[in-house]
Amino acid sequence: MREIQRRRWLVWVVSLFCLPVLSCRNSRNVRTHHAPPPPDIKPTVLIYVESDAFDELFETALVNQDPAILIQTETSRPDWGPRLNAWIAAWNQGGRVVDEPRRRFRMQAPLGGLTPSIVNSDTVREFRLLIDDLMTRAEDLARRSSSWWAEERTRRRRIELLKPYSLRFHLDQDQKIQLLFFNGRYARYYQEVLAAMAMHSTEDAEGWSRAMTCSRCKIKAPGMTVQRRRPISAVP
Repeated sequence: MREIQRRRWLVWVVSLFCLPVLSCRNSRNVRTHHAPPPPDIKPTVLIYVESDAFDELFETALVNQDPAILIQTETSRPDWGPRLNAWIAAWNQGGRVVDEPRRRFRMQAPLGGLTPSIVNSDTVREFRLLIDDLMTRAEDLARRSSSWWAEERTRRRRIELLKPYSLRFHLDQDQKIQLLFFNGRYARYYQEVLAAMAMHSTEDAEGWSRAMTCSRCKIKAPGMTVQRRRPISAVP
């Protein structure tokens, strides 16, 4: 009887001794689980107005690295005002994230939710020409009309904030222009987000890249490519 009690006592002592050792070992093997971003990422929607408040809201969204930022305008032509032109020029100054080979452009699928009576070939052609002209003149327009573009520190900061984003122009059902800035950190969700927003096209099967695209237009161009990536210090 004493022998049995003695064995039980030894088992109890050994168990107490091993418990903290096992606990430490198990704690080292435990890894913190980080859930991936949800596939149904909701865009941050901003209505464009020509005011300091818009600049502040847009910059806050960029600082927060929001996955998608949708700017809604009330115009069917890119005549919205100097502030938005300055943001577009700042995006274009950011250059490409990586050097990409030239790609053959393909005609994109029809805009989601738009009928042929609303968007026809003439509308698409005009939209494409307007966006082409805007991207060519955006920096000149910003230099002549935007107050913050003349502030070097502000300009450099905003160019840097826009570097992770691609830019897409889109006509909605009311033929109002929308601008979508999409963060490359969420590139794996790019096609899903565009599909959910009725902006998806056949060209998007190639995946995200830091480029300017135009819904249904035959346009896909990277940021400014005068050189591989012009350093910020070289911005006038």
